[in-house]
Amino acid sequence: MELLFLDENLEVISAPVDDFVSFTWAERWYESGNFQLYLPSYRFGAVRYARYIYNQDKDECAKITSRNYDESTAKDNLVVGGRMLGHLLNQRVINTEKIINDTLENAVYSLMTQFALTGDRLIPELELAPQRGYDDLYNGTIKAGTQLDKALYDMLKPYGMTYRIRYDFYNKTLIFSVEKGLDRTQEQEENTWAIFSDNFENLINTSYNDSVDDYRNFAYVADGNNVITVDLTGGGERYELYISGKTYQDGVEALAQYPYIETARGDIDTQGNLAYGVDYSIGDKCDIVMTKLNLVMSSQITAVDHVCETAGIRVIPQFGEEKLNIRAYIERELK
Repeated sequence: MELLFLDENLEVISAPVDDFVSFTWAERWYESGNFQLYLPSYRFGAVRYARYIYNQDKDECAKITSRNYDESTAKDNLVVGGRMLGHLLNQRVINTEKIINDTLENAVYSLMTQFALTGDRLIPELELAPQRGYDDLYNGTIKAGTQLDKALYDMLKPYGMTYRIRYDFYNKTLIFSVEKGLDRTQEQEENTWAIFSDNFENLINTSYNDSVDDYRNFAYVADGNNVITVDLTGGGERYELYISGKTYQDGVEALAQYPYIETARGDIDTQGNLAYGVDYSIGDKCDIVMTKLNLVMSSQITAVDHVCETAGIRVIPQFGEEKLNIRAYIERELK
């Protein structure tokens, strides 16, 4: 794996670097991911003035936010850290209340145009990809003072969607798009299946967790004397929440902060029958089989850690998340 360092204009300022000690590229679906890179200290000159890091193997880019070196530590390493490009939108704030009633994709693109692509708020080199034509509807209010990245993640999350900013290396531009993962479960026939199982020897060192400690699935949304209810119980046991708000969507978004927790993690055999980026990717819904627990579940991949060390490369996906999409949970429970 080779890495390139770029300046603030996305121009390459270093030769390819492959002598790092350790490198973790952490993708996230419902928040911006991050990376951490351990380099020999003599590489300081290559990274001192760098603003971005380009991962050639994955054709992805991230912004450098920290460089640390401490000679007193046991290993003489330079530690470089940063966030994926989606975090650029954290530099913009929505400074006026926005009442939205539109398709979700239109609403997201409208916010991007107003707060990240206009006048002195323009983020350099950022462009909008053509819309995908998603027809999900959004009706809600974005409060003034909300960082743009948080607003977009909160809007998209109840629909199992996210946004991405990708780097076009050859044109030196940043491309924004709304993304939806693929359904790769055995319940559909449109896409190839992705089944992770210790029986198939493509999933090892597994772990599982579930919890309803902070779960809420029914909201009272109050605006003065007016109260509306949001019922996501699916006819099951009710866990109530009271919030200040104006719309049904306010309730849905509030409930998304109090999720049912169900996660599964494991190491992927990189020599196995499923290749990342070909047979499955972050955001896809896949089947997981843990034979020791007699557990079969279908869940979205919400995080993937790519860990590169001297021993080799590990790919560690997480199925589900600490804040599992309520809509996905309810749909599963109603089947």
